[in-house]
Amino acid sequence: MPRTDGEDDQNVSLSVVGVPRGPCLEDALLKAVIKFQIPQIFYVDNAKIFRSQHLKRIAAELGFCVKHTRVRQPQGRGRIERWFRTVAEKFEPLLKEQIESGKVTTLAEVNTFLTAWIERRYHDRRHSTLKMSPREALVAAKAKYLDRSRPVDPATLQEAFLWREKRKVNSLGAVQIYNNLYEVDEALLGKTVELRFNPYDLRRILVYHEGIFWGEAHPYRMQNFTEKRVTERQTERQVALANAMQAIVQEHKEELKARCGLSFAKALGVKEDE
Repeated sequence: MPRTDGEDDQNVSLSVVGVPRGPCLEDALLKAVIKFQIPQIFYVDNAKIFRSQHLKRIAAELGFCVKHTRVRQPQGRGRIERWFRTVAEKFEPLLKEQIESGKVTTLAEVNTFLTAWIERRYHDRRHSTLKMSPREALVAAKAKYLDRSRPVDPATLQEAFLWREKRKVNSLGAVQIYNNLYEVDEALLGKTVELRFNPYDLRRILVYHEGIFWGEAHPYRMQNFTEKRVTERQTERQVALANAMQAIVQEHKEELKARCGLSFAKALGVKEDE
């Protein structure tokens, strides 16, 4: 779960609580960027998940730095540990009451309750270190032009989070990924292509070669409809990535339509009824 540091710092940073799996980390990071814009620094620990090539690529495309805490120096993670303690002492008793009274019965309701508590209690409560609330600290930082977070175009953001894998096109004009077989353009025979996809829906695969979009791969044999580490449940991130893929495909279709729409009759000024 992401959180922004409450201190009046000259660098806008984003810290991550816990050690999530790849899809969970990306889901949390995407939601954090949507809400708080692109940070200057993404501050994480040294777990393997925080050193993945996919995370490095996302950071490079969006233009932020991934910074790791120093090995065997837990002081750098003190704020996160304090956050855990605050949640355990302040939030969990309230949540327990809500569950026992039957007001909270599902995981979605737990998340909604946690969000409300963060926004209306945690961010508005005076911190002993800051001598003010995190919300007041953020307002003060912006007033001093210390907030260096940057906005990002939604389409650019969503496309950056698409998963990417490289595969070689076989002699039959097909590529295989996650035990699924897809047909691609015959012009790509023998070439290495980059497949971009939403891990929540493997029915749609976008094909790129040397940075150029070649359209969608066509499913030929499907055994898995999601990547093994994600579930098939509908999520905000699943919808966001699906919309990003749809936008890319639509843009490609419009480009092809414009390219193929050249007419010798129009160029010569001949009217349609002649």
